[in-house]
Amino acid sequence: MRTAYGRALVAVALVAGVAGLTAACGGDGSTVSSTPSASAGNSSSGPTTPSSTVDPSPTAVPSSAPAEAPEPVPEGFPGPDAPERTERDQAFLDGLTDKDIEYSQGGDVALSAAQYICASEANAVPEAQMRQYVLAFVASDAQLLGKQIDAEAVTDAYIATAQSTYCSA
Repeated sequence: MRTAYGRALVAVALVAGVAGLTAACGGDGSTVSSTPSASAGNSSSGPTTPSSTVDPSPTAVPSSAPAEAPEPVPEGFPGPDAPERTERDQAFLDGLTDKDIEYSQGGDVALSAAQYICASEANAVPEAQMRQYVLAFVASDAQLLGKQIDAEAVTDAYIATAQSTYCSA
């Protein structure tokens, strides 16, 4: 008996909700018109219909402001300096250069890869996982340079160079 009462109560609530939503939406009196009509203030004149006239002229689009060019940084501006390269950093970058591997941004991405390679070895990260991350570093560097490379060969070179010059130092 309790289940039948609950179903009936839910059905009544749904009917009341639908009826309330329908009443809230109103009839034809709730249509919006882009042009005011003479009977807009008179509710006893019956339903109104929206105006069917459309202005064929295009709407003027405001002109946008010109693009802002970044201002040059003034001399003596108190910003961060580029980090000093250590002998270890330079040895790794020289090792890549000796293998005819270019790097972007002064070697920042390449050095990040070398740091990751050494940290992976120190933390026993599986080699396959390490290679995937180094490949991402290599691909990022190639994209910054706008060059097509043999990513697998360059990844091997990064790993070998980091192991011989960066991790052992």
